[in-house]
Amino acid sequence: MPQPPVINDTTLSATHSLVKFSIHTSTQISRRTSAVLENLQPQDPSNNDNNGTGTGTEKPVIVALTAPTPNATNKLITIVEIAKRELKAKDAKCFQYNALRSELMDVPRAKKGKGEGEGGVGEGASFETMGEREFGETKKRNVPVMTVYLSLSSVRELKVAFGEQV
Repeated sequence: MPQPPVINDTTLSATHSLVKFSIHTSTQISRRTSAVLENLQPQDPSNNDNNGTGTGTEKPVIVALTAPTPNATNKLITIVEIAKRELKAKDAKCFQYNALRSELMDVPRAKKGKGEGEGGVGEGASFETMGEREFGETKKRNVPVMTVYLSLSSVRELKVAFGEQV
C-alpha cells in the first residue's frame, strides 16, 4: 500500500495561505475562536485588496490549530467545534482534517511522597525497600500532538493524508 504524502508547512504554503495557532491550557477559548473565524471568513470578491476590482488571486486559507500537550486537546476540540458551528450558522461549508502525531519530549518525573514504596499492613519484614536511585529530574516520553486543519474549501493533500470531515 503506498504511503500518503508527507504534509508540511512548505507543501501547504505553496498552494494555500496557512495560518497556524498553538492551543495551550492557558489559551482563552473565545479569543482563539474569534481569531480562527476572522481568518476563515468567506472572501467577498468585490472586497479584495485590489481596490475593489475583484481580480485578486488570493490563496485559499487553511487554519491549523495544534495542541502540543495532551492537556490542551480538549480545549482545541472545543475551539474547533465552536468555530464550525459559527460557520454553519453563516451557511459556510467547513472542511476539517485531523492529524495525530507524537513528539519525543522531556516530561518531569513524579515525586514519590514519603511512605510510598513502603510496605502496607501485614507485610512486616518480608519485603525490603531499595534505596533511592538517582534518575534525574525528567524522563523522555512520546507525547501525542493533535493538529486540526480547517478550510472553507477541500484540500486534496490533507484529504489524502488524514481523511476529510465536512
